Amino acid sequence: MSKNHFFEELLESVTQMDEIVRGERAPSREFYVDALGVKAIREITGLSQPKFAKVLDVDVGTLRNWEQGRRQPTGPAKALLRAIKNDPRHVLKALTSSTPPAMPAVKRTAAKSAGRTTRARDRAT
Repeated sequence: MSKNHFFEELLESVTQMDEIVRGERAPSREFYVDALGVKAIREITGLSQPKFAKVLDVDVGTLRNWEQGRRQPTGPAKALLRAIKNDPRHVLKALTSSTPPAMPAVKRTAAKSAGRTTRARDRAT
């Protein structure tokens, strides 16, 4: 697939999304997470409510509200539930991994370091 073809498909998708947002086009599919769905997703994992809430980084009361239909998950929580439903083993492994990704070292420029040293020396005198 050429880059130009990929770009044309992407542009078409963005145009369709804009039409859906403006109400000019019906979405081809929608994803709803209902109360029974949240509980079923948790049961697939085999985790208790407190443990599943911890994995999702939400309060256990929030999870209970979702499972009992008093509230609906939105935004990132909804996406995370969808990911867990589609591939629970790998998503849970990623969420429970104790090794954080390596962060690049922050480099200071010589001018910044020198400036800090000069200001500190000026205050001392």
